[in-house]
Amino acid sequence: MNRRDFLKWMGLAGLGLTAGLAGSGCWKPKTEPGAKGAFAHVQLPEWTGDSFGPMHRIRDGMALETLPKPSRTVEVAIIGGGLTGLTAAHQLRDSDFLLLEREAQLGGNAKSGDYQGIQYALGSAYLVDVEEPYGPLYESLGLTLQPIREPTDNAYLMGRWNPLNQGPVQQGFEKLRKHLAQLLQSQDFPGVPIELASTEALKLDKISFYDYLKTDYPPDLLHCIDAYCYSALGGSIREISAYAGINFYSEIAGSIYAFPGGNAAVAQRLVSAIEKAGPNRMMTDVSVAKVIQRDHAVDIVYFSNAQPEELITVRAKQAILAVPFFFARRILAGLPDSQDAILHGVRYGSYLVANFCFDRPVFNGAYDNWSPHNPAFTDFIDAGYVSHDQAPGQVLTVYAPFRNAQVGRSKLLLGNRKALASDLITQLQAIAPFKMQLLKEIRLTRYGHQLMTSRVGQVSELRSLNKNMGRVILAHSDGQGMAAIESAIWEGLQAAQNLKRR
Repeated sequence: MNRRDFLKWMGLAGLGLTAGLAGSGCWKPKTEPGAKGAFAHVQLPEWTGDSFGPMHRIRDGMALETLPKPSRTVEVAIIGGGLTGLTAAHQLRDSDFLLLEREAQLGGNAKSGDYQGIQYALGSAYLVDVEEPYGPLYESLGLTLQPIREPTDNAYLMGRWNPLNQGPVQQGFEKLRKHLAQLLQSQDFPGVPIELASTEALKLDKISFYDYLKTDYPPDLLHCIDAYCYSALGGSIREISAYAGINFYSEIAGSIYAFPGGNAAVAQRLVSAIEKAGPNRMMTDVSVAKVIQRDHAVDIVYFSNAQPEELITVRAKQAILAVPFFFARRILAGLPDSQDAILHGVRYGSYLVANFCFDRPVFNGAYDNWSPHNPAFTDFIDAGYVSHDQAPGQVLTVYAPFRNAQVGRSKLLLGNRKALASDLITQLQAIAPFKMQLLKEIRLTRYGHQLMTSRVGQVSELRSLNKNMGRVILAHSDGQGMAAIESAIWEGLQAAQNLKRR
């Protein structure tokens, strides 16, 4: 059973944000657009998140006519160092493999930062399913699973904060929780892996989550769920399939789990276990430009991000392509038209994550705090909520999906940190009047494509995808139609098992 763990999103489209290139990290209200004088002291460090330059170079047609001969040969090549690629590498850690990752840091969307000893997520924040095979994997990595204490979720409705199981949506929320608890026990629960879904479960993929809920639950609760769908599933409640919506939102019927720094803890433990099994098998800051299947091998052409003009080829007997599907279809040569059409049909949102760093605690609420009517963001997490340390400050991780993905990508590409941060402050103060003089930094993380939109019909389409393409195996959370840690881990485990059986 997979749920929402993965990134939350934030909607800034339509706010009229100022375009322009970011300057220094300091906010200078007299000279910088979009800034406010009261926050001249707030620091805006450089972006974290997507390094889109190398990918755009490939997209825009870098020269690949003359390719170098292989300079290295391995048994297995793994392209992508997110949770799927790391899970596959962990399962193959006693093998001769090479993992190639575009970013400087492994983990994909499961990365973290630190402020005054408080670890915060840059994306994927929590997990839900601790049954086989997930729980045993976490335990083997030495991770202690602790349910998040109550209150788990607050919502800002009718001008005040209330836990979802109290206040204006209490009756509808409790009714839905009971309903989802019953579904969880059913053989027709819309779960992961989607390949094992029942006929009844697949019917849920043909309707939206809104159509599934609209006649039985009050509008205020549907507004909360709409924010949840944007934050977790990449689209509105009317876009998201009931299959994906039920799968994720069933988390309210059980416990959720989180580590300090979010799901980066899982990625870091995977990296550590892989490195202990053998050094120098994972390369970062390198971008794969082409994957070419030969008669008896696979050639992977890549370049260092620091020297993009110098192509390098590694030859492998087999390869695992653990990257988002929109990019897999760009670099995998010879993809059949029928399979290319499925990958081409996957849609992605764009989103921003903003970590507000305060020198003192400023908010006492729940772990996850929802603002369903807010035009700028969907929710924020108290990063220190799961830690037992008494840190002097507080970090609030704000998740903000762009309602218009293409507009969002344009704004993230322009990179005007000051304009984006200014609107966040304005909207955050409107619902939670913090002592903003205690705000010291806003650390922004951008993601242009990676969160799949779990739209109506997506699961059915992906079930017809052949992931075993000759000597190349497609493996990514996209393959389960829902961007969650459980999807990523499942795909990595399956890819490794399929490779071992060959």
